[in-house]
Amino acid sequence: MKPLLPQFHLHLHLHLRLRLLPPNPEEVFAFVALVSSIFLFVLPIASAQLAPSDFFALQAVHRSLRDVVGPPITSSPSSSSSSVSSDSASFWPSPTSFFASWDFARDPCSFDGVLCDMVGGHERVVALNLGIASGGSAGLRGHLPPEIGHLTALVQLTLAPGKVSGPIPTSIGYLKSLQNLGLGHNLLVGPIPVELGQLTGLQTLDLGYNRLSGGVPQELAAITSLVTLRLAHNRLTGQLPISFRSMSQLDHVDMRRNSLEGPLPLLPQSVTYLDLSRNRLTGPLTEAISPLTSLTYIDLSE
Repeated sequence: MKPLLPQFHLHLHLHLRLRLLPPNPEEVFAFVALVSSIFLFVLPIASAQLAPSDFFALQAVHRSLRDVVGPPITSSPSSSSSSVSSDSASFWPSPTSFFASWDFARDPCSFDGVLCDMVGGHERVVALNLGIASGGSAGLRGHLPPEIGHLTALVQLTLAPGKVSGPIPTSIGYLKSLQNLGLGHNLLVGPIPVELGQLTGLQTLDLGYNRLSGGVPQELAAITSLVTLRLAHNRLTGQLPISFRSMSQLDHVDMRRNSLEGPLPLLPQSVTYLDLSRNRLTGPLTEAISPLTSLTYIDLSE
């Protein structure tokens, strides 16, 4: 880590100089006073440094992603950026190269898209919004690195519309504090990781408008705090979990334009928005729909 190198060399230099200094008390005193003054300047900076695990994770993100050169990505109002809390709007970057500010000789907490806070006595990354969520940006390309799972203090992780490909890292399951996960409108492939079921505090899960395949994991039904579930416009197949009834906070369900089969799942009464259109669902509707007394929108068309 670059911020630590000056301290390491200073310590080594001090050790060698003390061994080589002549036994002149005045010279020794002057040298120690000089070194002490330098340490008084360096240590306050070091004490506010980002946790090493977060520093290295951000470096991995920087290596794995880069700005797309080309026309901006257009997205619908239901893009992943719509799931970002208003509290985080202040640290979205200006419409320019997203990684322009990511200079690791500086404080990573000043990077565009990075928000830090003190957690357990250490400075940690608590929100990471990757890419520029505006019509003037073509987004990012590359892949999400597994090291992102080291950002264990994250509350929010979002990815602006772009061309990020590859699978969703299973290591995201380690982000136990995560409340908001928005990776929509990209080119992500592979299955939805079952490890996402470990995110028991998650409130928004937006993986829509990608190229995800496989089934909808039963483990997602264990996220009882989930409010919004968007899996629309993917290549998901198979039957849905039998029941989402334990998800008592669930309000918005959008799984349209997939290839899901079988009967409708049992949903909690809290659901107000349900779109399962353009799938291959079959079976009776009464048992699944009649308990949904709060519904304001439903689309089950083929």
